[in-house]
Amino acid sequence: MRGTRRLFRSPCGQRTDSKPPHNAARNPYGFTYTPLFLAALEAPTDFTLERLLELPHRDLVDDVTAQLHLAATGPLQALRATTDPAHCKGGVMFAGIDITADADLLARSTLIEIKSTRHPHRFEKATAWQILGYLLLDTPDHHRIDTVGLYLTRTATLATWPVEDYLALLGARSRDLPRLRATFAELLTDCTADQEPFEIDEQRRIQRLLERLATPIPPGHCPVCAQTVPPPASLGRARRYCTDWCGRRAPGLRLRGWLPPDGGYAGARDCGRS
Repeated sequence: MRGTRRLFRSPCGQRTDSKPPHNAARNPYGFTYTPLFLAALEAPTDFTLERLLELPHRDLVDDVTAQLHLAATGPLQALRATTDPAHCKGGVMFAGIDITADADLLARSTLIEIKSTRHPHRFEKATAWQILGYLLLDTPDHHRIDTVGLYLTRTATLATWPVEDYLALLGARSRDLPRLRATFAELLTDCTADQEPFEIDEQRRIQRLLERLATPIPPGHCPVCAQTVPPPASLGRARRYCTDWCGRRAPGLRLRGWLPPDGGYAGARDCGRS
């Protein structure tokens, strides 16, 4: 595991040359400094099942048990009833990539991310990008994904979207999945796992790539999402964006250089209602 050894420290914080437990975690960032990690590191040869069961507070056990009971019924029960076990996979991997990524569940052609968030009313941006990332990582279309979803364990809520609808939800300019996957694969070339491109040369390389792969926007199409702009509901000024949402996104995209400067935000009057 790249970089794992240097991350391992004793419970007191001193640096240690101790090697981590074998196959402790594929990604060291998600395991180090947790109570489980520290207990195992403190006495790896004496780390028994009894010691493991002593670690969690009773409330934590009750919380996990309640989520398991919810998973036994509700939408997952319906999913199990319609999915043959042979077509249900956990820890879905993606061939041909050099980064740590494994999706939670694949039920036939539906890719499902599972979250135990304490704020189930929020659809976090990071979660939306995570689901999209898994979809784009399947470059050879090995898993035949046609639907993506999110399951919230504390409310037993399952939301799913056909791939086309999900790309539209995120405002993707291109809905051509093979092309998006090819672009993403090129973007990940020489990418180091779990690291963002902080080096200026790397940022410039990515900017040049995005400029080269940018979707051409023909006349009569929204400059934000590249979809056809509907005609105005009444006589008057032509609409500039297809929805209010695209109109609100435009200033932020323009600020980042992803849209050309053209005098600012047109406002709801020009965008029309979604």
